Amino acid sequence: MPQLDASLSVESLRQDSLPSNVSVGEPIRLCVRADMLPDGSFGAQWLVITPDRVRVYASLDGGEPAERVALPLREIKSPKAESLVGGGVLEVTHGEETIELARYTNARAARFAFAARALERWAKGEEL
Repeated sequence: MPQLDASLSVESLRQDSLPSNVSVGEPIRLCVRADMLPDGSFGAQWLVITPDRVRVYASLDGGEPAERVALPLREIKSPKAESLVGGGVLEVTHGEETIELARYTNARAARFAFAARALERWAKGEEL
């Protein structure tokens, strides 16, 4: 797992450039912008964690951001930020399935390592 950046906090990541035209409909605990799309090409995605759900919004084909993933927070397990060549991937387990939430370059790795730690705690009903 990438090294955690001590300067990162929930407050610093709460509104990490979520587009103003995206309405989540509930309080945002954490928002982290990814700089790669699911296919590995460069593009924007946003991991949004609310008190009840984990959501991922993506701008596919340069269009408006749309919800790509929505999972109940209490149903996810084993969040992990995995290192890949030139970047990484944030994955969770939901039921028996491993779900890729976001891909990102190395420049965003510390943010996603923090997000994985936060997801693990919040999914268990714990605070950071």
